[in-house]
Amino acid sequence: RRLEAGAMVLADRGIVCVDEFDKMSEADRVAIHEAMEQQTVTIAKAGIHASLNARCSVLAAANPVYGQYDRTRRIQDNIGLPDSLLSRFDLLFVVLDQLDPDSDRRIASHVIRGHRYKSAHGRPGNDSDYDDDDDDESDTDIGGGSSKNTSRPPTIWQRSRYESLSTDQNSGSASSTQQSEDVLQHDFLRKYLHFAKTRIKPVLTEEARECIASRYAEMRSRQDERTLPVTARSLETVIRLATAHAKARLSPIVEADPDCAAAMDILSFALYHENNDADAQQLKEKEHAPPTPELEEQMTAGNDIGGSSKRKRSEDAQEGVASTDAVTLTTRIWNELRAADGEKAMDEVCTNVTDRTLVETAINQMVEQRKVMSDEEGGMVYLV
Repeated sequence: RRLEAGAMVLADRGIVCVDEFDKMSEADRVAIHEAMEQQTVTIAKAGIHASLNARCSVLAAANPVYGQYDRTRRIQDNIGLPDSLLSRFDLLFVVLDQLDPDSDRRIASHVIRGHRYKSAHGRPGNDSDYDDDDDDESDTDIGGGSSKNTSRPPTIWQRSRYESLSTDQNSGSASSTQQSEDVLQHDFLRKYLHFAKTRIKPVLTEEARECIASRYAEMRSRQDERTLPVTARSLETVIRLATAHAKARLSPIVEADPDCAAAMDILSFALYHENNDADAQQLKEKEHAPPTPELEEQMTAGNDIGGSSKRKRSEDAQEGVASTDAVTLTTRIWNELRAADGEKAMDEVCTNVTDRTLVETAINQMVEQRKVMSDEEGGMVYLV
């Protein structure tokens, strides 16, 4: 008699990837409950009683039950898995097939680049995306001797086989430097991750505990029928994400900023589809962006009128440019609704924006993202 380990037992202290997770049988779903909760697999068959370790992370991919994701239904109804199993996952991301020409072009370019090279067996594509892997194999002596080039200093960078997208679009552009095409070596990444996981044991600081507790209470107050339930497991999720971020920084302590802040940003994106980093980056780029030609013309025309009118016209022009940005409008609408206890009349939202069509477009986008709800008859906007 012998025991044969399954996938999760073989992936102990590692990661297991499960595809077609929605097609899992009921028996396997019952068995995976214990593995994801207790990190063990208990076997009691043919007189054998054993408990095997399954301390692994689970990365699963599932298709919606209707063949296409229905935004009018809850996430639980679209996936078709029991809530007890979904609550055991730390993060749940909904990947939609958006009709975006830029995204489609990047995906097509990546697939086409994979077919530009052939492996040793004549198949399109290659397991390695880097040129140095082939160079290392060719430099190694088959008879067990030393490498041909022993004077080359060790490095953690290597040149990627796939050129950057900007290089393909602008072949003669000098903006694409060689540094942007370099990537980290596989061996270095393996050693770095192994060192961070085994050697670094960060502990929570008092400031981090207060930050996690306050943000958890805020998440509990924001949950509704459209979002996943926020339970005590979500609190453990924040702790694990913050600890992992501290390990990636090789830090012995978990700090409120940036560890807890990064963990809450990831969880907010998974629960409420909020991309705080992208919004902040775009706002920062907008502030430091050079003035537009229209703004320069208005500022130049203001010289004939006077200094005060010039400053006023410049401020109005800058405000008009900023208000036309969709991200800026979305952020302003969100802040105004939060300041108004979650509800506000549609006519009172962003009153300083003259073009109300832009405001209505931004509100409709937030409704599609399930951030707000709008009552067209009453003319009210409610925060979700």
